[in-house]
Amino acid sequence: MGNIRLDKLKPLVAPAVFLFLWWVIPTAVKASLRLSFAEFNAPAWVLNSKFDQLADFWKHRNHSKIELIEAGQNLARSNARYQIIAQRYETLENEIERLKSILGLGLNKMVLMQFMKKEN
Repeated sequence: MGNIRLDKLKPLVAPAVFLFLWWVIPTAVKASLRLSFAEFNAPAWVLNSKFDQLADFWKHRNHSKIELIEAGQNLARSNARYQIIAQRYETLENEIERLKSILGLGLNKMVLMQFMKKEN
């Protein structure tokens, strides 16, 4: 019973020493180790971002001309619709100001909101 083989315990010594030192080392050193590890990984994150940008570039470049023309037409339609909405809004604002001046009343915001809801 006196013969205990220490070479069987050899693989457990290194992790045990590491865990002991990890519990003993102050938190400032641990924080600096975490920071240096994050800085070590930063180039990998930048490289991953560049690969994503490259993939997006080729994905958009592979669209056919017909798809791009259709997308441009849809964008033009949307812009025209927004311009019409803006003109209508301006017209309604002018109408409200005209009615205010005719009535000579200071309409409060609640009345204006109700008027706008009726128009939509």
